[in-house]
Amino acid sequence: MKKKYRTESIYPILLWFIGILVPFLLSVLYLSGWSLVSWISFFLLVFTSSLLILYYLGRGPLWGIYWRSKFSWPDIAVLKEEGAIPHLSDFGPSKWLESIVDLKFRVRCIGVAGISNYYPVLVNPYGEAYPEENAYLKTTFGRIEDYVYNGGIFVSVGGFPFFYALDKKSGNKVPLASK
Repeated sequence: MKKKYRTESIYPILLWFIGILVPFLLSVLYLSGWSLVSWISFFLLVFTSSLLILYYLGRGPLWGIYWRSKFSWPDIAVLKEEGAIPHLSDFGPSKWLESIVDLKFRVRCIGVAGISNYYPVLVNPYGEAYPEENAYLKTTFGRIEDYVYNGGIFVSVGGFPFFYALDKKSGNKVPLASK
């Protein structure tokens, strides 16, 4: 089932718009003039219609400009968790950090709790494993899934991505896929 995100749904804004439009029209038509309710409804109507216009512009032409600017000089995040050892990768997080900095990109090391769409590119330096907060519930996997679903680029540097979870609590490598 496809996940539904706030940015996909305009129905709450439309319902709010209709909820403001109806009292405004009723007060102007039935009261034959501008009362306090009319003025308040009018300003809320103008505000809501401005939000709707910005929403549609943002999903159309402005959306492309935003994404192009986001990738023109991207902030790159490298996952780094204490005690996590790369699997089928010769380079750890610090080596990846040095290599990306040498390319003149802005780069930061983040933990799995810091995964967000602020970073257009997220590098997993652990090969076919990834650091997982809870290997049973796969909370970090859910964060990565949301990150990619919302337009982020997840780079796994070796092996089969998501083959193992590096459980932070136990420090063990937990297989997620069968061989």
